Amino acid sequence: MSSQPRPLVLGIFRRGPLMLVGEGYDRVRDQRFYRPLGGQIEPGESPEQALVREMREELGDEIRSIRHLGELDNRFVFEGRPGWEQVHVLEAAFVSSAAPHVNSVEAEGWNLKWIDPNALDLPLYPDGLADLLRLASS
Repeated sequence: MSSQPRPLVLGIFRRGPLMLVGEGYDRVRDQRFYRPLGGQIEPGESPEQALVREMREELGDEIRSIRHLGELDNRFVFEGRPGWEQVHVLEAAFVSSAAPHVNSVEAEGWNLKWIDPNALDLPLYPDGLADLLRLASS
């Protein structure tokens, strides 16, 4: 694991009670999980700029109404390798009204789904995200 965390941004996109996530899979632990969309913050970028860039790259969509929800210090093990991320969690909306109506598509190896974060059938990562979402909505 690096001596510095990797700067990461994750976007919370909602459609009513549902939230857009990618379904991932850890082969070492044989575990499926959910994680919001996003990516690494490049040098010189703000978390907001990084999220705009990532959604253009991954989905070809523009976003708006970006609001900072919080940050998480995420130390984890994925596929047997330890990692460390400083995660900026932002809430945003798609500019196109069609974008949130995608039911299930694949982006960069992730199967995208709309899920109810209050009725999960798989873990939601990073750890602490579910608590952060509950605090932000209260």
